[in-house]
Amino acid sequence: MAISPFEPPEASLDKDAELFIQDEDDLGETIELPAHATPSRPLIEFIPLPAGLRYAFLNGDNKTPVIISNKLSNKETVKLITILEKHRPIFGYSL
Repeated sequence: MAISPFEPPEASLDKDAELFIQDEDDLGETIELPAHATPSRPLIEFIPLPAGLRYAFLNGDNKTPVIISNKLSNKETVKLITILEKHRPIFGYSL
């Protein structure tokens, strides 16, 4: 397909994309993907922490540890864990 000098190249790409989508839709094929079991998470090895730090866990389970100061009061710890759980997607938490 030739690009007209009066037409921006993006317009040509949009037309090509629409034609491609129509061609794919006309095939009517569906692909069945095999259902795999969710991969198991590796066991977490807890190492001794330096003085002044301790483990805390998000969502109350031992699969999501975070390291926090041991100088925080219980109230401060609960607030911190609540904020971390609420904004977990933003932090991109993963092991």
